[in-house]
Amino acid sequence: MGQKKKIFNIKLGIILISALILRIFFVNLHLSDPSYSIQQDEYIGYATEINNKFSTPPDSQMSSSRLFPGYPIAIFLFSDITSPLIAGIYINLFSSILAIYILWLVTKNLWTTSLFAFFPPIWVMQGTKIATEPLTVFL
Repeated sequence: MGQKKKIFNIKLGIILISALILRIFFVNLHLSDPSYSIQQDEYIGYATEINNKFSTPPDSQMSSSRLFPGYPIAIFLFSDITSPLIAGIYINLFSSILAIYILWLVTKNLWTTSLFAFFPPIWVMQGTKIATEPLTVFL
């Protein structure tokens, strides 16, 4: 009899869950600090302007149009389910965890995957605010 292929790697699951718990801890910490800016740029405002763009004349300019529209459009699409702030945070948390999982799929190395999940610290911090880095790394 051949060796059965594992359906789920327990160590990978521990890494992914630990990375998610760490990021959720920092999101909670950031949301409780009134002086912390949860957004890197004005993505929530841009998503709101995209929503308002459907009801305004086509010649009006968006103030945040210098930003790439993909991330604000994703926030806009998910903001029907929840608030734009929570939608942006969910997108980043989900993108961060998927990026970690994809690295494991590429390398099949748990040591490399665990290093990528927790280091450098700026990677963890950017995954806990509304910024484009987690989505860009995932894509």
